[in-house]
Amino acid sequence: MNDSVSELDTFFADLSPDEREKILAGESIWTKQSFSKGTIIFEEGSATSDLYIILKGSVEIVKRVGDQGDRQKCLAILQKGAIFGEGALLSQQPRYATVRAVKDVEALVLSQAQFQSFLHTHREAAFTLILSILKVVNQRLISTNYELVTLYEISQLVTQSKGDLRTLSGRIAKKLAAVTHATQGVLALKNPLTTREEVFAQWGNLNLTLEQLQRFEQELGTQRFSTQEGRLTIGIRDLSGKFWGTLVMQKEGEWPSESVKLALAIAEQLGMAIAEYRFMEMEAGRSRLEQRNISF
Repeated sequence: MNDSVSELDTFFADLSPDEREKILAGESIWTKQSFSKGTIIFEEGSATSDLYIILKGSVEIVKRVGDQGDRQKCLAILQKGAIFGEGALLSQQPRYATVRAVKDVEALVLSQAQFQSFLHTHREAAFTLILSILKVVNQRLISTNYELVTLYEISQLVTQSKGDLRTLSGRIAKKLAAVTHATQGVLALKNPLTTREEVFAQWGNLNLTLEQLQRFEQELGTQRFSTQEGRLTIGIRDLSGKFWGTLVMQKEGEWPSESVKLALAIAEQLGMAIAEYRFMEMEAGRSRLEQRNISF
């Protein structure tokens, strides 16, 4: 997976330098819009159909899950250079997911009305635009396939570890370093007896104090992750949202959105494995207690 190639690079591949300049300046069929942190840009099921290119900031794409649709699953984190909303623009179907600004966002916006007008008045250029959008979609499919393969490999590690969280943490840490190119990292999990976080795996020279580890849950709050100066911090949670620990990774420069998305997916899979392990431990303890009562 090549994180260095942004969706914007793919989108602009077939456009002339003059066309690129006009688009980035917000001219032609595009307008510039700003969204403050926390703003819902569009909601799942809504009838809007604008296309967006992120010039600044980041957004998260979330979808309702569960029998009652009462939980949300993060499908992707998109940052500067990413494109979203293309599905509704081309199909004119309701929005598949909700998009929320994670940070203050500045974006170029192409409305359905402008797109249709452009399609009729500049047919050749419009088809070039559509081709550019389809290339972005193809790039995402390739990235999704890579993610699926990686998550399958993580599921194999979960099975092979047979409930040994330290072994599993070490193997997942090694995998994270390889797929995200993080040069340093710490994976800390809560001790079920003390409820304090302990380091289960580490690579590089990233040293965190026990006090720092204890603050992560409070600092993250309801956020799934945070980034600052090359550091990515992720709360390890299961599907119910229960907090099991923290993953902190460091690398040079900004974190590409695909690396953040993959790390979040791996952390979620680890969270589900921990929840299952803890449940099995609880059931085993209950069984031993029942056997002890029977023997009396």
